[in-house]
Amino acid sequence: MLFSLACNTQPKDDFTKEKAQQIITEAWSTTYPKILEAIQAPTFRNTTVFIQDTTDFRGNINTAITQLSEDGGGTIKVNPGRYHVKGSIFLASNIRLHLENGAELWFSPHPSDYLPVVKSRWEGTFLMNYSPLIYAIDAENIAITVNGLINGLAEKKWY
Repeated sequence: MLFSLACNTQPKDDFTKEKAQQIITEAWSTTYPKILEAIQAPTFRNTTVFIQDTTDFRGNINTAITQLSEDGGGTIKVNPGRYHVKGSIFLASNIRLHLENGAELWFSPHPSDYLPVVKSRWEGTFLMNYSPLIYAIDAENIAITVNGLINGLAEKKWY
């Protein structure tokens, strides 16, 4: 069997720096506004659950998120303080996670705390990977608002 493949590596004569700039300008002037129009801000029930310092912060916040979501949703507010989170926080539909001013989430630097692996995406490719610090799948109407700090402590182990 004979197989032949040819490729033209010559640049198109009609694609210039000016043409590229025209495409970029058009995208910002027409496409970008259409994207903004399509975005709808999430809305949440007027129900709030406050999370304070606990010995099992991750377990308690994940339990509160699950329960509040099952009850129709609302806001989980994390009060001021430093909270050590050993693993992922799993968001669910109709939940807003809000960190009050002075609230700090310090996530575990140990990769093993983010197992088992979950469905994820890397550069547009679906794969199974460590769970992110805050994770949601098949969820809608969610938000994370922060006046505090989310610290992944990545410099400790994740390089």
